[in-house]
Amino acid sequence: MAEQAEDQEQDVSNGAATGPVMDAPGGGAPAPEEPEESPELDGVAINAGGKSVEIGNFRVFLDLRMPEFDMGHCKAYSADNLRREEGSAFALVTDPVLPTRHDHLTFLAGMHMAGQIDLIDYETAYWPPIGRKTMVLFYEKPAGGKVVAREHKKLAIDEHDIATVVVEPLMNAMQAFSEKGLAHRNIRADNLFFADPMREKVVLGDCASGPPGYDQPAVYETTARMSADPAGRGSGNATDDFYALGMTLAELGIGRQPLKKLNDQEIIELKLAKGSFQAIASHEKLPLVLIEPVRGLLCDDPEERWGLAELNAWLDGRRTKPVQANTEKRAARSQNLAGRDYYTVRSLAQGIAKNWVTALGPLRDSTVEVWLRRGLGDNDRAKALSDAMRQLQWAGTDK
Repeated sequence: MAEQAEDQEQDVSNGAATGPVMDAPGGGAPAPEEPEESPELDGVAINAGGKSVEIGNFRVFLDLRMPEFDMGHCKAYSADNLRREEGSAFALVTDPVLPTRHDHLTFLAGMHMAGQIDLIDYETAYWPPIGRKTMVLFYEKPAGGKVVAREHKKLAIDEHDIATVVVEPLMNAMQAFSEKGLAHRNIRADNLFFADPMREKVVLGDCASGPPGYDQPAVYETTARMSADPAGRGSGNATDDFYALGMTLAELGIGRQPLKKLNDQEIIELKLAKGSFQAIASHEKLPLVLIEPVRGLLCDDPEERWGLAELNAWLDGRRTKPVQANTEKRAARSQNLAGRDYYTVRSLAQGIAKNWVTALGPLRDSTVEVWLRRGLGDNDRAKALSDAMRQLQWAGTDK
């Protein structure tokens, strides 16, 4: 138990309490009754006016928020690097109740990588606005600012320049992550910045301040991951990053987040029914030049999904292998559950997960098993379901 407690403390950035804080960057439940005893911790110095705090080699200005550099649930503040006269930095204050990604912090700290914002350093320190310790990440401020699309207007990148301005630098970063066995898991249009004043290249923003995929809009996640709680979407791998890149290109081409008017459940159901690409193409107008890469990157089969080789071929103007459309078998007869008809295995599985009490009846009386055998001809899944239900009966449980 002591080891588990120690591991948990490390995951939430050295000393975070188990209960959320309302004033924390990510919000949460009521604050602990007893605040930290003193703001003078670990050499952290607060100036006389209380407007800045020194953390490690940086001075962070508490009254100078930089919302354009907020990373999802984390808040950004202006910061000075006390050991460097050139360049500008900002501090990203993490939520103390959420774990940071230690492998990514150690990989990125102090390293310059094309396509990824520079992480200068990171420290665990007392943060006065919330009255407790948390992790603070210090990033180099991108020279060209954030890639932002105002509602219903095109982004500041021409669709014909997306290949060189966006795809090439992001491919470099994704390859570097993949070679280390890591996934970025925070690739989205809202997390892109122009690396230079001329806006010729972009860089990806933070990916280490919270759980993987935590800040991703649901539409950016595969159907398997978007069904999970945001904090439990999983570390993922390179195929998840390529999927997110496909959705990023779609948003850049459309000028706003795809399927913005639908809620998360409606997006899941639409993706399950039509496949990810068709879900987007049937509701949004994609630029012709982006249809091929978006189709390849949003392929629901990870084995068929585009990777570096296919993207390189597309950049060079070469033909790539055709991507199969969503070919999930559809039953001629539906399986009704909680008043809704389901025709595919994945959509029924989603329905069972959302209505598990109602689903117990048809699962127990073999209605679903018969549907799998006769409606879909899927004997393997039917046998697996039968075995699972038999084991539950042997265990003497109804659930």
